[in-house]
Amino acid sequence: MALKLVSGFLESADHRDNLLNPDYTDHGIGAAAAGDRLIVVHVFGARRGALEQDLPLQVSQGAELPLAFEEGEGLSTPVKYGFARLGQPTAEVVPLDVALSEVVVEPGAYQLQFLCRPSRATASP
Repeated sequence: MALKLVSGFLESADHRDNLLNPDYTDHGIGAAAAGDRLIVVHVFGARRGALEQDLPLQVSQGAELPLAFEEGEGLSTPVKYGFARLGQPTAEVVPLDVALSEVVVEPGAYQLQFLCRPSRATASP
């Protein structure tokens, strides 16, 4: 089945172009089956920024998050970030300056969202 799927992607001009495009550095594949139907989605993206080190899964009270970012061609440094409890709508995330050294939150599980300026290559004139 996997060979048939990849062959189908390669036989489609648009899918083949996406697969061979070096500007895409990251991708994900999702599949859903219902009865005898299989739907597969392939999402392509490019990394806009990268942390210098992984974030810890748990943070102790008073600990600092390592929010240093890699620099390099095609990468931008986030200027703001936001955090939300799991399941909280992203529209409710309040952007905070990355340089902010102290944020107090209640214990719990959170997700982080980083906000970058558009890179020069993708910015509109």
